[in-house]
Amino acid sequence: MNRFFLKKIWRNSTNIKPTVVIFYLALLFLSTPLYSEIFWDGRFYGQTLSSFKDNSTTNIGTGILDLKLDARPTDFFRTRGELEYAYAYSENNPAIVSNNTDFFVINTFNTSFSRNDYEFTIGRFLPGWGRAKVFRPLDLFIPQTFYLNMLSHQGIDGVSAKYYISGLSSIEFLAIPSMDTGHITPYISTNSALSGQMNNSVAAINTEIHLGTFDNNFIFLHDSGSENNVLGFTCKGDAVVGLWSELYYGFNQKEKIDTFKTSLGADYSFAKYYFIAVEYFYDESGMPDYSNYSELMSLPRMTFGRQYLMFDFNIITYSEMNYGITYIGNLLDDSFMLYPYFRYEIFKNGYLGLSLYHFDGAGGREFSPGILGSYVLNTYLVAKFH
Repeated sequence: MNRFFLKKIWRNSTNIKPTVVIFYLALLFLSTPLYSEIFWDGRFYGQTLSSFKDNSTTNIGTGILDLKLDARPTDFFRTRGELEYAYAYSENNPAIVSNNTDFFVINTFNTSFSRNDYEFTIGRFLPGWGRAKVFRPLDLFIPQTFYLNMLSHQGIDGVSAKYYISGLSSIEFLAIPSMDTGHITPYISTNSALSGQMNNSVAAINTEIHLGTFDNNFIFLHDSGSENNVLGFTCKGDAVVGLWSELYYGFNQKEKIDTFKTSLGADYSFAKYYFIAVEYFYDESGMPDYSNYSELMSLPRMTFGRQYLMFDFNIITYSEMNYGITYIGNLLDDSFMLYPYFRYEIFKNGYLGLSLYHFDGAGGREFSPGILGSYVLNTYLVAKFH
């Protein structure tokens, strides 16, 4: 577990360039006169983490209120956006969150043009490429966490051109004039090659092909400045049990460095109410020896080791209440975290959730209780409205 995880969980991505805002507002102005259909919805999300360590308790939390708008003046023209207000606070430990902060963020704001079998999008949008349940090395644009509830994600500024080969298959081209992943993973990190800072033009291709009961994606990404490249393959479908996989291969033409990562998983439901899932993750860039974790602690990473196993057991009651338990372990340093979770729908479109994370492992291991404490209680409330 990254020892800076809690300290660096809160985003302060308010550094949106004025020219970008003006450009987005111009797009909205040009597309508003003939709006015949405007849809909107919103959500409030509040979360508090209580860490119990050495007979002391540290509380940190956040509150998020966001509003989504979707305007469709014609069948082939569409403008979408998401504006978010967030508030973060800390109690008893200013080292985690130095000051109580509040800020506005434009998560997405884009205009799309579609006609028959193609779609062209310009502005700020959020590509979602991952297929795995927990470890998603190919979800390059969305922050990844082992746990907690990351419901807020800021998009990228660029252009997308998507062509639908058929109703279930497509090819998408992305052009990002200047890519700085700091706003994507400013504090927490992902298992992707984009976890460092890059201020270069990025081009990517994502081809999706549906074969039988499986959706398959072939991905290529190129960063022109650093010469980082990513080749990837994902698949997800059903064959008696649900199956998914992600294969990631990153290589740098300039520095002659390559990295391989893979995530493999399966899930199965039985007796109507019970659901189990298993996932294995291998990361060649991790350390095989826990004594060398310190070499990675200054890097924006979520994992330090090379091999991980996730097991989840969930009871689905098809009513207001669901609960389960999840295990995530580092297979090489014999440390793990185990957390039961509970979710209850307290009113329509609103639910309360509780998770209690237990960390176990000798000193220096990834999930050692000496970093965050033996237990962390996560309490969250989500309410949707429209």
